[in-house]
Amino acid sequence: MLAALTLVALPASAEDVPNILDSGFEPDGRGGVARPWSTSQHSDHPSYVFSVDDGVLSIRRFDFEPWGQVAQRLDATPFAGKRLEFVVELSGEFDLSYGEPIEPTGISVVLRGLDEDIRYRMLGSQILKTPYASIGEFEGGMEWQPLSLVFDVPPLATELEVFVRMSLGGELRARNPRLTLVDPTVVD
Repeated sequence: MLAALTLVALPASAEDVPNILDSGFEPDGRGGVARPWSTSQHSDHPSYVFSVDDGVLSIRRFDFEPWGQVAQRLDATPFAGKRLEFVVELSGEFDLSYGEPIEPTGISVVLRGLDEDIRYRMLGSQILKTPYASIGEFEGGMEWQPLSLVFDVPPLATELEVFVRMSLGGELRARNPRLTLVDPTVVD
């Protein structure tokens, strides 16, 4: 599955940072979301429908697998040692018809790269951080609102992957994902 994901290069200049993500989810022509976004769900029993309408991504749960998500991989090296913010506007209708979620519904980031401890570098690239922001566990509707995640990129990070994840019953909608530079001088 990892080979199927697209790696998107980040620009080298801070001025270009707000435009690094495909900020208008594009349809893939088959009812899903187009690259550079990829879709996945827990295990192999189909339980989520991913669709796009006029730049709005929809993740609708219809069966028991505990999460479905979209992701995009980026080159993190231009932002190693800096602070970034990942923001996505979310709305939806949620219920607990499939029980309590095992993963939070919301947004997350996975940062990969080399460990700062030289003893672990021979293991190669590994997960360095996995920060997330959740909409919480509730039932009912949610009007459009931004969900924000501020995080520091470790100095030896080489890859940054952003996620929008659904783990409740119902439907999650997302629009206007963006990544911005908060502080260019942070060293983790």
